[in-house]
Amino acid sequence: MKLKLYNGEFINLSVHGLKNKNPVIYCVGFGESQDDLLNKHFIEQLSSSFFVITFDYRNTGKSSGNIENLKTSDMIADLKKVLKYCKVKFSSKNWGKTTIIGWSHGSIVSLIFSTKQKIKNLILIGYDGFIEKESDFSRAWKKLRLLPDISNLKKGKLVANKRLPLKYQYHLDLKKYKKNRIIPKSKAEHILILQGSKDDFAKTKEDFSLLKQRYEIIKIKKIGHELNISKVYPQIKKFITESLEL
Repeated sequence: MKLKLYNGEFINLSVHGLKNKNPVIYCVGFGESQDDLLNKHFIEQLSSSFFVITFDYRNTGKSSGNIENLKTSDMIADLKKVLKYCKVKFSSKNWGKTTIIGWSHGSIVSLIFSTKQKIKNLILIGYDGFIEKESDFSRAWKKLRLLPDISNLKKGKLVANKRLPLKYQYHLDLKKYKKNRIIPKSKAEHILILQGSKDDFAKTKEDFSLLKQRYEIIKIKKIGHELNISKVYPQIKKFITESLEL
């Protein structure tokens, strides 16, 4: 379905799973779409236990716009719009028990959003950190071996190449958010962070020194930044189920 905005803009939004279950909103990573193969498989797993809402940020996937205009602040605004719309569209749901799951850059989007609005559960997977300098951004992409190139980057698809990263708007926009002001201020009642044991950048290590002071962090052995569904889904299901019983 289309969530129509102003000036012809719209957000491509979908619902999945069990209508009698509590809502879960899934936020994909940078440049990705809910229709990407790995995301589709993850959504299928979530949908076996929950009422799942997924969407493409503006400028990605089947939503309006162009990848070159993707901004972190707009991604956060889109999450806010999706939640507001769904509260009206599916008014019978218990939105006081909402879970938001963010993957990769979606983890940053979800975390920042949770400082503005109270939610039941926040789950961050493959947390990719607050990038504060251009050099941090370059090193992170090099380690992932996915260096973005606007000429080759298609909506919903990252293309590996050997060119230096370009100054994407989402990165420049992210720099205005300061981790020391964001990380301690989440309004989520329960927070789970699932991180691959091999997914360590210099800057995420600094972030984790702040995160572990307040939040539960589970390190998953032998995986890196990839969305390893078989390893993360059982943890997610257990965490949500137990938190909703509290």
